[in-house]
Amino acid sequence: LNNCIINLIRIKKYKLMSKNIAKDEIDLLDTTIIIWKKKIIVIIFMVLSTIIAFISQSTQEDGKFKISTEVRPITVIDEAKYKIYNSIINTIKPYYVRENIIDTVKEENELQSKSFKIIETNMKNLKINNIDKKFLLDLFIDRLKQKSNIIRLIKKFELIKKDDYPSILEYENAVIEIGSSIKLQNINKKSYEQEIPVIIQFETLNINNLENFLVFIEKETNEIIQEDLSLMFENYINYVKAIKQFRIEDIQTQLSVTSDDIEKIALMKKRDILIANKYVDRMENIFNSSPISDKENFYAAKIIIDSTKY
Repeated sequence: LNNCIINLIRIKKYKLMSKNIAKDEIDLLDTTIIIWKKKIIVIIFMVLSTIIAFISQSTQEDGKFKISTEVRPITVIDEAKYKIYNSIINTIKPYYVRENIIDTVKEENELQSKSFKIIETNMKNLKINNIDKKFLLDLFIDRLKQKSNIIRLIKKFELIKKDDYPSILEYENAVIEIGSSIKLQNINKKSYEQEIPVIIQFETLNINNLENFLVFIEKETNEIIQEDLSLMFENYINYVKAIKQFRIEDIQTQLSVTSDDIEKIALMKKRDILIANKYVDRMENIFNSSPISDKENFYAAKIIIDSTKY
């Protein structure tokens, strides 16, 4: 007890000496007493700080970063190129011939002659002949709406790594979770007419590589659309070629069985008209000079990286 009293006296003397030496120095004893009196407030502050830190750390570990960015259609200048393409390609039509029978009766004998009427096949309703800004944007959006396509891109880009997950099942679930989080806004007709930009939103685990992933999505999607349009055109051309070949074969069959000279002349004329028709060659030349065939520069829409918000 005597030692405690002596120590308290020494502390008090030290306190008085300290105050005399430097009034602006911190008194540890007084500070400790103040903290002890405010211990409830200090404990509450420490608990809240711990909770906030834990939530922040948990959010980063879960990778719940919400992203939104803008998707824009082709520019007015690029759309003008498609208008020229549409205008030219719709002025060229495939021609087929159909015989128009005219009967001429003479006094001495009856002569049957045949003339021809050229008929045009209407191709204006074909999508490949009517490409515009909205059509291309719709193709781009349709691709983004396909969850299987997005999941494929996530895996191909390796947005998340398999090695970061203990099992394949957990990795697949993580990929599906990101793919399912993707949402598109302003994709209705009214929004398009009012020129409201389309917004793509999704969540990702890796914010560091996000911009590269968005560029990758844009590049892959446009490449697929370009391939689809090229295939659509190729299928159409193959269809036209097949129809033309079938008609020529039918004429050849008729020539082989007919013995009427007038009918033979008429059939050969029909055949020559079909063979001489340059519709397919002209269509291919126009398509090859169109923006669709330019693999390096073709795009149906663009993801605007600068508009990305986190």
